[in-house]
Amino acid sequence: AQERDRRTREAWNGHAHLKIIGNTDNGRRIDFEAKLRRLFTAVCQSLNMPAPIEIEKKYLVALDAVPPPEAVIFEIRQTYLLSQNPGVETRVRKRTQVGPGLSYDTLYFYTEKRRLGPEERSEIERIISKNEYLALLKDRDPNLKDVVKRRHTFPWKDQYFELDFVTEPIQLFILEVEL
Repeated sequence: AQERDRRTREAWNGHAHLKIIGNTDNGRRIDFEAKLRRLFTAVCQSLNMPAPIEIEKKYLVALDAVPPPEAVIFEIRQTYLLSQNPGVETRVRKRTQVGPGLSYDTLYFYTEKRRLGPEERSEIERIISKNEYLALLKDRDPNLKDVVKRRHTFPWKDQYFELDFVTEPIQLFILEVEL
């Protein structure tokens, strides 16, 4: 079972919304009911349905950080769009997987974030066509620069991590994990 789990994780590593439903929470084993609740939350989020709150943590990492060798790598360009509502942030993203022997498939995303409170936001993201992406670029916010980054995705201890090396508009490494 552990070997099948490892191979399944390897096969899905790099998916835009990979969710790992682990057996532990902060090192403590969880029961099957807790695991089902986590699964339900992940399914609701993927269907853009209301679900329990998701907690994301982001960490600034030293620029000499080295991602694990099994990480799946993507080139990402994120463009912020003009918004009619000051509490809503909209953006589009172009994401291309890179690496030896790949066909370099590109996916396009539209994201809408709404501020719910001082530290709370809702986020809806969907895949869009290349034509819709190009049309939406006409609404780019001229006051904001594109964010260009190389994303390294990898699982570790029942968590899925994204390590972004941002190259524009400034250089920095950001590690993100959903708790």
